Amino acid sequence: MDPLSSLAVLAVAHGAALLSPGPDFVLVTRGTLRHGARHGMALSMGIVLANGVYITLALAGISLLQRHPSWAAALRWGGVAYLAVTGWHLLRAVSRSDATTPATAAYPQAMLGGVLHGLAAAMLNPKNAVFYLGLLAGVVDAATPTCWRWAFGAWMATAVLAWHLALVAGCRHPGIATALQRRLSLVDRLAGAALLGLAALLAIG
Repeated sequence: MDPLSSLAVLAVAHGAALLSPGPDFVLVTRGTLRHGARHGMALSMGIVLANGVYITLALAGISLLQRHPSWAAALRWGGVAYLAVTGWHLLRAVSRSDATTPATAAYPQAMLGGVLHGLAAAMLNPKNAVFYLGLLAGVVDAATPTCWRWAFGAWMATAVLAWHLALVAGCRHPGIATALQRRLSLVDRLAGAALLGLAALLAIG
């Protein structure tokens, strides 16, 4: 497959994965609604950095998770714990406070804190490692020039950033923000249940 065709396949597959709501989607949308666009942007930057780490490892051919099963297991159970604790926190937050009252203790307010939170959340999602290794293995071979390999990586990192910044912008839209704020308790319940479900699936998968 020529590089342009590989890029097209990669863009479609990666784009479809981004459109599927997951922990990062929940983190950015809820963080933006609770604490504003600045916090949402910080979370997005952290998520992009984590994705960049996984993309770089995959492109460099460093199969650390495959060569060290114990590391893979630790990452998996770290992800399970993160999803479960976050999901439980969201469910409890609904019963403790009014939906329109910002839960200032739920997320760090500083930009650096937001970046680190997003970074930790995405790094503790082992599906990111599996996804990038699997996707790049399907489009990169020994004949793929190095410049194209890193072009693939740059494309995916840019797409991750653009998607999450679009989520932040959507949450800033008055109509969308008002509708979501009125239903924030429901959003929290659904988000909490979804994260607990993901933790359960990851634990038994």
